[in-house]
Amino acid sequence: MLRFLATTALYLFCFIKSSNAIPDPEAIANKYIANERIANEGKDIKNLKTGSNGVKEYFKFRLSEQRKNERGGKYTTIKRGYKTPLRKQSTFFEKEIDNNKQLVDLEVQKKNLIILSLASRTEVSTEVNDVISPGVIVLGMHRSGTSMLAGLLVIGLGYKTGGPLIAKSFDNKKGFFERIDIVEQNNDFLGHQEASWDNNVYNYDYKKSLEQKNSGVIEFNHGEPGLKFLNDPKNAPYLQKDPRMCITLKTWLNIIDTNAPAILFTYRHPLEVAESLRTRAKIEGQNRSLSTGFQLWIVYNMRAVQNSQGQCRILTSNNAILANPKQEVQRISNELTSKCHVKSPPNLVLSQDIDLFVDTKLQVEDHTSNTTLMKYGESNNCIIYDYPSEYTDKDSNEYKKESDLYIKAMKIYCDFQSHQAYEDDYKWPSLE
Repeated sequence: MLRFLATTALYLFCFIKSSNAIPDPEAIANKYIANERIANEGKDIKNLKTGSNGVKEYFKFRLSEQRKNERGGKYTTIKRGYKTPLRKQSTFFEKEIDNNKQLVDLEVQKKNLIILSLASRTEVSTEVNDVISPGVIVLGMHRSGTSMLAGLLVIGLGYKTGGPLIAKSFDNKKGFFERIDIVEQNNDFLGHQEASWDNNVYNYDYKKSLEQKNSGVIEFNHGEPGLKFLNDPKNAPYLQKDPRMCITLKTWLNIIDTNAPAILFTYRHPLEVAESLRTRAKIEGQNRSLSTGFQLWIVYNMRAVQNSQGQCRILTSNNAILANPKQEVQRISNELTSKCHVKSPPNLVLSQDIDLFVDTKLQVEDHTSNTTLMKYGESNNCIIYDYPSEYTDKDSNEYKKESDLYIKAMKIYCDFQSHQAYEDDYKWPSLE
């Protein structure tokens, strides 16, 4: 096999050098697929187009056992007529740069043809990032579309969750994609600090939970299977999703033995979340005010961003996913690989029927009015509209509290859109 690959590499190098024609990437990929007997077909790159005149093709061959340079004794690779020192690799890369310097990496690994990225570059990179992250943790407030996002990545692309998972329910008929064991362990972490998913989460102390776990105050029976799953390299790329992770993330990051997972953060309009929480509570025979919903929205999103500072983080939003599910999720997956070095998922392109998983009817309608409460932002370009309050008396303390929390939440929402809320020195509102 090694001799075959080396021979093929030299043949292609000589062919490209002697030809002025621009090769068809799909034809090239199909040839490699046939040579490597890979099941994936070239249709994965059917939309990839060659550039205009002046396109340069760069071929890099990385073999499982690199041939040593007879003179220098170093591992080498062939690249457009000259040799470059290279670490041992078991993958083959073809790099093609057009006049706009757009770079497309096509990676052929055993049984997968993978499109790693399509991004603007200013120069040609001769190295390939190592896979250093085993998976991704999805962070987002309850009722913010985290289940839809997780489902698109798991069902559409093949990220692994393990199980057992929480069953589908009346308020989430598509599924939650949450491991029961990790959810229960998060409940234990919160419960030992007199908190629950919807109560007192603001005061959660991750160090206290670590101390309680290490001292045996908190049993880790629930979390052990989930942690074992996250620590097993065979499960890469995994996806872990539980909104409680916004609060307990640092506890888990301190007990996960592998390299740190990537973070995927998403958010949704605070009024939509608060109304969704209220609707679900009513169905369950409970009462949850908009004020409670706004406050939970602030705490969960604030802690998600604060706790994931310093981690490789990919950002999205519920609106972005609903606007174009396939395009947005494809972008997310590509960035998880190219930016955060998460192992590529089994499926590199979302299936055509994935739109069936996105049910826009499950989304709450926009109930904000046309009345402007205030303009916010450096250029006053974020308009905060009035909302349907639960209180008619606007002089009441209840309304003032609700309105104050709504304004605070909406300012954060605006800062998410401008990305100011992701800055290290961002000033979060006080909830004391």
